[in-house]
Amino acid sequence: MEAIGRAGFWATVEKHFGGDVAAYMRMLRTHRAQGKESAVLGCSVQSQGQSAA
Repeated sequence: MEAIGRAGFWATVEKHFGGDVAAYMRMLRTHRAQGKESAVLGCSVQSQGQSAA
């Protein structure tokens, strides 16, 4: 499971952020804090413990 998660993380960073991990993490933090959907990823970014309704 960890290997799959890592592969998905890096695939997302490469595909949507040109390999810029800091930009991806900034987007996640910003959208999680605001509870907004990510236009780049096409999904909402939620804090741990929250679930989509």
